[in-house]
Amino acid sequence: LLKQWREVLFDGSNKVASEVMDNFPRLYFGKMERQKFTVSPIGAGLLVSIDDVHNALIKLDNNNQLTKGLIIYDEVHNLGTENRIVKISDISKKIIYKLGLSATPDKGDYKKEMTEAIKSNIGDVIYKFDLKKAIERGILCEFKYIPLNYAIGKEDHQYRKSILARINQRKQEGRPMSEMEKNIELSKVYKKCKNKLLAFEDYIKKDPNILESTIIFVEDSFFGDEVLEILQNNTISYRTYYGNDDASILKDFVKANIGVLVTCNAISQGIDIPSLKNIVIFSSNKSSKGETIQRLG
Repeated sequence: LLKQWREVLFDGSNKVASEVMDNFPRLYFGKMERQKFTVSPIGAGLLVSIDDVHNALIKLDNNNQLTKGLIIYDEVHNLGTENRIVKISDISKKIIYKLGLSATPDKGDYKKEMTEAIKSNIGDVIYKFDLKKAIERGILCEFKYIPLNYAIGKEDHQYRKSILARINQRKQEGRPMSEMEKNIELSKVYKKCKNKLLAFEDYIKKDPNILESTIIFVEDSFFGDEVLEILQNNTISYRTYYGNDDASILKDFVKANIGVLVTCNAISQGIDIPSLKNIVIFSSNKSSKGETIQRLG
């Protein structure tokens, strides 16, 4: 996200970006340049991660600069964790100009308190740009949703029984699981069900074009390895892209040099891939519907 913002702001052909740079001729990037910004913030800007922003705010607070600045949180829903909220809550009240950007500002039924915490730190929603408008403007597009039907197998049923037994044991011990914990545990049965792979393989035979400009989201790298076994029998143009992989792999995919990218959550949000045609979701987080919405976006 930070790199994308920097590329946009330094794009001379972008009129809005040029206007921003006219007002903020000094733009600092990342925590390595944070100190330069906090020493001389007037007429300057700082692009920094959501986990490092509190360090910049503390310095600005000490120098009585908070009331003169503007802070913009991209993907503001990421601010909604207890650790991050605690770090910025006191300081945030001193910042007059605050803006949060997100396609999924609501943290969901299981994290309502975090949604409220974001609102209390940033403010109420002041502008909405809905899906219909985004499609009409050509920013987003319509898509077909095709479910792949499958049934859990014998091993999956056994796995589910073991989870239910563990849930029951926790209850008897007087430390019952929350509804969220139960759902997370039970969802693993379906997220890792191997019959999904058979359904996917059958679909490829019917429509091999599904392997052109496609991102495949999997639960973990172990399930990803099983997906790769199917891919190697149907295409030679595929790679994995997990958290620590070389960023050049993603660039090659964006340039359409790679046909299929298998990933977990490394590119669940904030990525612009104009050439993308298909996404395959083998698993999604029920307790965080925002993640699935971000992937679709």
